[in-house]
Amino acid sequence: MILSYPVRVLCLALAAGFLLHAALMLLLRLGAPWTRRHAERMEPARAARWVFAWRLAPLAMTALVVGGIGLPVYLRFEPFGLAERVNPGFLAAGALGAALCALALARWGRAAWALRRLAGECRRGGSPLAAGVVAGVGAEAAPGAWAVRSAAPFVVLAGLRRPRVVISTAALERLTPAQLEVALRHEQAHRRAGDSWRRWLFLVMPDALPGLHWRGPERLWTRYSEWAADQTAVAGQPWRAVHLAEALLAVGRGTAPQAPLGAMVTGLANDGAELADRVDRLLAGQANAAAPHCPLPRWIWPAAGALFTAAAVYVLPHAAALYPLLERLVR
Repeated sequence: MILSYPVRVLCLALAAGFLLHAALMLLLRLGAPWTRRHAERMEPARAARWVFAWRLAPLAMTALVVGGIGLPVYLRFEPFGLAERVNPGFLAAGALGAALCALALARWGRAAWALRRLAGECRRGGSPLAAGVVAGVGAEAAPGAWAVRSAAPFVVLAGLRRPRVVISTAALERLTPAQLEVALRHEQAHRRAGDSWRRWLFLVMPDALPGLHWRGPERLWTRYSEWAADQTAVAGQPWRAVHLAEALLAVGRGTAPQAPLGAMVTGLANDGAELADRVDRLLAGQANAAAPHCPLPRWIWPAAGALFTAAAVYVLPHAAALYPLLERLVR
């Protein structure tokens, strides 16, 4: 098949990105046991950041290599405006790359539509939950919260630019003031940590292959981000740990509140499979105690910096040597 210059450049970006990202995702999966073991020795907030960076690394490196090196080299040495015949393998890799991007956008679109519906419900039938609306709720926990009419009990953090806590009337009926306050503190901890943006990035990050959605890193990040929010909400007070455990059982037991609200919503009982573990941690006092400090090895950051520096020193003077490789991929 013969492709025009602009289409060929776009297909090259998709094909090279797909091949490199798939290889890096394979390395990611091979290193998963080490990453999990290391995260288990960190305190929850740091473990959540570590897991997120681990999952983001293939996409970031692909963008850096393809967008920062590959495409500039190809545009520099490829004659402008010429149509060329390309090989079927190149087209297939480009099509797979386009499919990964389309699936990521589709996931984002579904979640954005669900979030838009929730925002519409807040505007139509919701009302701001001021600090004085519920007796006993502290002023620092209530700002920005909305109450909506729903038979499903849920307490969630929704939105990206200006995330708000949304509480259903069923949850307000089930929770005592003390339980509600610690639940609000939990969601405010998610807001301050920027977890809404991280959940959105997990949603749109491409997979290794179309239809192969690996949820392992996201589940691991969800576990540690929830533990970190629990720890922040409890703030070292055992009575708050008990109230938060009671709130988790009241809101999460026997329900799946996040299912109809979309993937960009962070809820109090976000993962039913982890609910029992979270309650056990709270009642055992583990949310009050810091985990053993396990920093990354001191050599890892200098080694990473030296590796990138060496790669840049080698690649930049020999950028022209990459062009035949790119041409071989295309033709």
